Amino acid sequence: MVGDIFLIKRAYYNKQMVVEKEFLSYSDQVNLLRKRGLSIDDQDECEKFLSRVNYYRLSGYFRYWQEDPRNGDNRFMKGSSFVTIHGLYIAEEEFKVACFLLLQSLEVLVRTRFAYYYAHRVSPKGFFAKGVGFTQLPKKAKGRPVEEDILRSLNQSKEPFIKHYRTCYLSGEGERCCLPKAYEDMPIWVAVEVLSFGVISKMLKASEESGVLKDVAESMSVSKKIYPVRYALLYTCVIASPIARNYGITLYSINLLYSQNRFIKRERCGALMIYLFTKY
Repeated sequence: MVGDIFLIKRAYYNKQMVVEKEFLSYSDQVNLLRKRGLSIDDQDECEKFLSRVNYYRLSGYFRYWQEDPRNGDNRFMKGSSFVTIHGLYIAEEEFKVACFLLLQSLEVLVRTRFAYYYAHRVSPKGFFAKGVGFTQLPKKAKGRPVEEDILRSLNQSKEPFIKHYRTCYLSGEGERCCLPKAYEDMPIWVAVEVLSFGVISKMLKASEESGVLKDVAESMSVSKKIYPVRYALLYTCVIASPIARNYGITLYSINLLYSQNRFIKRERCGALMIYLFTKY
């Protein structure tokens, strides 16, 4: 229901929290914010904003101006204002749009260059589904071989232009299955259009020994070592989401990125952030 917002009350029954929910109109939502100490100069403007942006979505922003939201103290700190939070929300929405536009053009570029250089160095069709041209994982290493991810993505695709090349074979149990042989006539430049960017990235990372990674990096005038900046871009888009904010994930928690991807230099991430902010 449009305008639904629920005031959460806490009660305990059999040592478990029971959540009771109450409907609050837009006007009541504004009054609740005022009651908690948020300065609101324009009642109508605030109600209009809440009618466009769910209260729950905004709660991820509210928490940075509240006393102790994690422990249920949702009072706003002195000096907190709706104008400030509204301005931050609008600014971050614009920032997210800029990030996604940048990612979109970068993703198309990477797909195009990878397909071109893989076809040139390895094979124009079929071999990618067999794992040819990709460095294989050690036997004890965790994770799936890159060709398994490729096959999984291709098998799940319902795109007509994929079905055009795909030939399914009957397994010993009589079930239809698509093996690498099913895609032996599919060009790599067709496959890259349906593979997820995560799979493309895994293929690119595994193609260092074949020389494809080097060719792609040189064609983009970057070092092949800077390729992991992709993670910084994706991470930036994720942490800019309000839902992430509800779980305490922010731009300031970018240190998580360094610990999970140690090959990314702090200076590179910092330079990337500065570039995005100054460009957009």
